[in-house]
Amino acid sequence: MLASPRAIIPDGDIADNLRSYARHLRASNVSPRTVQTYGEAVRQLVEYLAANGMPVEVAHVKREHVEASSRTF
Repeated sequence: MLASPRAIIPDGDIADNLRSYARHLRASNVSPRTVQTYGEAVRQLVEYLAANGMPVEVAHVKREHVEASSRTF
């Protein structure tokens, strides 16, 4: 399931919202390379969370999950 063109899906997983996030970045006039780099960072976060049994649903990801993933990059 992909994010709607207008909103973040709080019940969806992070990957469901990636398209919406990329659209937001483009609307903010960031460079295409920034959109690509941020998108890859989100994909790496999702991979890390899933591989380590952590939640990937937006509503359930907590600060400690993101901090744990940042120590591996």
